[in-house]
Amino acid sequence: MFVNGINIGRYWAVGPQQTLYLPGCWLKKGKNDIVIFEQQNDRLQKVVKTIATPILEELKPEKGLPK
Repeated sequence: MFVNGINIGRYWAVGPQQTLYLPGCWLKKGKNDIVIFEQQNDRLQKVVKTIATPILEELKPEKGLPK
């Protein structure tokens, strides 16, 4: 995931990393560019959601199983 040209990391729904941290100082007033390269998603996502508390201890290995 890139925000305004800065690589903030990668995630995997299975874990271990399910959330990414974006420092507020990396955001601009107004429009910010977000680029997400997703290889393992069956449906197109058009919305990026944020959360106040990171997900740190919820592993979901069943999401990584082949269909």
